[in-house]
Amino acid sequence: MGTHNIIFSFTGYALSRVSVAIIAGSVADLGTVSLSTNQTAGMIKGVVKDAATGHPLNGVSVVLQSDANIKTMTDSTGSYTLANIPPGEQKITYSLSVIPVFRRQ
Repeated sequence: MGTHNIIFSFTGYALSRVSVAIIAGSVADLGTVSLSTNQTAGMIKGVVKDAATGHPLNGVSVVLQSDANIKTMTDSTGSYTLANIPPGEQKITYSLSVIPVFRRQ
């Protein structure tokens, strides 16, 4: 019971806050919650391919150098998306760890 602040968030959108009073045994109707696009952040999309064969590379780590919390991995098509990129020039680090497979007989 009491008043609670609820925060709605979604990648690429500005936060939306709603204050709601909770009363025991009742349902709180929040109505329509609108999220507006975040005009201060951008998105980077790309595909990572093997330079020699042109085949897509799966499992490549993609990290924004200015904020290591903005990171992802490429999928089976070599595609990736980094969201919430701050304005300005950015550098990205790509890395792929290859661990040899050893089989024991």
